[in-house]
Amino acid sequence: MQASNIDSSKIKIATYDGFYSPQAPFATTFYLAQLASNGKIYINSTNGVQALHVINHPDSAGLACNLVQHGLALPAYNAFTIPNFPNYFSGADSGSLCDTLALGINNLELRMQNEKLAVYPNPVQDNFQLQYTPSNKTQALEIVDVNGKVVIKRIIVQGSTQQQIDVSKLPKGIYVCKLQSDSKISSCKFVKVDD
Repeated sequence: MQASNIDSSKIKIATYDGFYSPQAPFATTFYLAQLASNGKIYINSTNGVQALHVINHPDSAGLACNLVQHGLALPAYNAFTIPNFPNYFSGADSGSLCDTLALGINNLELRMQNEKLAVYPNPVQDNFQLQYTPSNKTQALEIVDVNGKVVIKRIIVQGSTQQQIDVSKLPKGIYVCKLQSDSKISSCKFVKVDD
């Protein structure tokens, strides 16, 4: 959205694969997209289908975002709608009926002082879940090897609480996850093992 020419900055991340759910003519085309609290983007279709598309890594450019068509099976038919994933960590609106809720920025900043990162499973072979306290700001995630080299870098959207990290291509060894928001850095270690 920051490009001077938005149209020329487009990057195609998928072409409809021709899938029908459950059968023709119910095409699983692309319609509305919504960022969820797990940091993934879910996309619905304009037909009554039984699947949503999933963008697993929305902060990665192009095909690296890992869009999986009809990647989330639904228990019932869905058309034109998508769940609303509110940001519960944005705080109460001044003067609203919700002012007494303990979800405001002050509480969030207090929780961030005691923030801990959790990696599971640990040791890991291919993928792990990184769980953390949500922030009201965008955060930077870096995974660093024992030599101090950054091997994975990702932007974490505000309000998210976990990320799935693919480390299958990393050599075995000890790594450090560093999560930074402004001047605050939280870190944890994990061990990568062979299959």
